[in-house]
Amino acid sequence: MKDIQFSVPTNWQDDLIPGLPTHAVSEIYGKLDADFIGGGRASAILHSVSRKKAARHIKQAHTYGFKFNYLLNGTCLGNWELTKSGQNKIKELIEWVIEAGADSVTVSSPFMMKLIKKVIHCSRLMYLFRRMLTQFVRPLCGKR
Repeated sequence: MKDIQFSVPTNWQDDLIPGLPTHAVSEIYGKLDADFIGGGRASAILHSVSRKKAARHIKQAHTYGFKFNYLLNGTCLGNWELTKSGQNKIKELIEWVIEAGADSVTVSSPFMMKLIKKVIHCSRLMYLFRRMLTQFVRPLCGKR
């Protein structure tokens, strides 16, 4: 019988991750205290954390063998997600989540899922393009 694996919320504190049992925890989840999408908890009860600190925390989680799930599960965006401006803000946040190293995201709407899939696809293409430049073009042109 396989042991149950837990998904544990983060408080963004540096001493949390080293104290987690690696045999029982597979994933850590969390979100910034304030972002464009929001989440299932009120910002007032979340620990304040900068994007830079959050990215370091996600990297620390990976160092200890844990995956990180970023929460994009706000249930109401006031229809901002339907505007060009709102979609641009969502895309910018998703791109940061990808760059920060999140392994997965949790969403609360099919619309957000479609938008995220589109952004992730474009981000992967950009990653592949940058990798191609590094591997093939730079050796031909020399370092600059």
